[in-house]
Amino acid sequence: MDVPPPVLRSALMLIAERTRKVERLGWITASHVCQRWRVLMLRMPLLWAGVSGGIFPSRDICEVMIKRAGDRPLSFFGDWPSHANYVRGSLVSTTDTVTELIPSYRSRVEELALRIDGRAEAKTICGHHLPQLKRLYLEAYDILPYDDADAIDAPQLRSLRMDYIVVPFQAQNLRFLSIDIVNAVNELSRAAFHVIELAPMLEELELSHFAFRVEDDEDEPEDDEGPIPLSTPIDLHALTSLTYDGLSKYLHVLLQSFLINEGARISVEIPGRDSQLNLFIILQDMLQRVENDHLCLSFSRENSTWSLFAHVYPSADGPCHEIDVVDRRGRNGVHISAISDCIANAAEIDIAFTTPDTFISALVARLNTHNIRSLDLDLVLNLRTNEHGGPNDIGEALQPLKNVSTIAVGRGCDMNALKALFLPEDAAIPLPFPDLKTLVLKHPRECASEGLGGIDQMLRTWATLGHLCGALMVRHHPLSCIRVAAFNLEELGGNEDAWRAQERLIKGARAWVDEVELTV
Repeated sequence: MDVPPPVLRSALMLIAERTRKVERLGWITASHVCQRWRVLMLRMPLLWAGVSGGIFPSRDICEVMIKRAGDRPLSFFGDWPSHANYVRGSLVSTTDTVTELIPSYRSRVEELALRIDGRAEAKTICGHHLPQLKRLYLEAYDILPYDDADAIDAPQLRSLRMDYIVVPFQAQNLRFLSIDIVNAVNELSRAAFHVIELAPMLEELELSHFAFRVEDDEDEPEDDEGPIPLSTPIDLHALTSLTYDGLSKYLHVLLQSFLINEGARISVEIPGRDSQLNLFIILQDMLQRVENDHLCLSFSRENSTWSLFAHVYPSADGPCHEIDVVDRRGRNGVHISAISDCIANAAEIDIAFTTPDTFISALVARLNTHNIRSLDLDLVLNLRTNEHGGPNDIGEALQPLKNVSTIAVGRGCDMNALKALFLPEDAAIPLPFPDLKTLVLKHPRECASEGLGGIDQMLRTWATLGHLCGALMVRHHPLSCIRVAAFNLEELGGNEDAWRAQERLIKGARAWVDEVELTV
């Protein structure tokens, strides 16, 4: 029976989660699987190495897992899906056990997640050699002194995430580094720069909640001119991705303190109106690079938090209508997120929300507008004036983009707003996008937020397309191509009459343009 180890591990992790409180061995082998699986699992040391620590609070159980793992490298990490936030809930219950295990297995640990509440936990790894460690996550809530003498020697370490703590490292092969220090103003910020400087092969860097002055500034007056960069910038020649979450004035310091290749992707999340608008000035040189010819705009809302997203990137990275807001590292270029509120440092942050039209106007003003050929508006046109700006204001903000030849919108966008964007009510007014040739209506799964749907939306969509194409032909600027994600039967509520009506509309649409392309 040839079952890939990841499949077996996933099965074991699922069962472990459901039977976690059982404080005896044999629960997996006796209660949940057939004898064939039991024999197979017991003969797979790689499987047991993956659950040897960080899963169970009982050290006795962990020791048996380690014994079953043979001589394989050990994971004291738990089931970490993709981000540290998922780890924190399990760290509290298992950290004591992991702390006890580390001294006996430093030479074998390959993955480690550890909560450091004091010097006792820190001493289990700080100042020690961990020859096989490749992935490490650390978190703490009390600031610990940074001491170079306590450096962790981890020659194989490739991924390091530190939340609320910075510890020294010797890790020449480090490729990914994430640091979240949440307003630890001077000491940890300087320590973070020191760690970055010792990672010459760093490819991905994530920095969150920086609020600092880099130089020794304890005696600086309160009305000083703000943070200052390193006198000698850190050479990050291998860096392909920089992700930053914090105030724009500190981003300015970071960019001046690092030497980064022009091709590196920059992802920035900024709270507060003033910071958001200042950001475009700071990023102007990156935004204006000749290869950046695509602009994507979108928004999302979760409870009371609004977020606006902008992404300027090269066409070589793929079509503009494939946007992924969740994974901002998905492409090169510049990613910008403006959020409407912030829980940290509220006294210093103006949390007024930047309206879409203000946000877009400030962005477009810093672009080389002649470069932009493709524009993805996602569902931005669904925003109403009485909420946070409206489609008419957004259209005015986009007017400088005269060279756009392709526009993409979410299929569930406001069709009336789409018409208003393309067709001025006064026929004497020139068309806002004179070079437009292709219109893309994206599937909802490609959008950052949920739009309109159902039979009514389907009918409005095709009616609007017909009106737009006809009006543009009359004005001697016909579209060449329409790319549409057609509604499937399920999206139409199982109404076969509506589905057949759409088929007829699609056939009729082929008379409007040279090409009608249907996507799924």
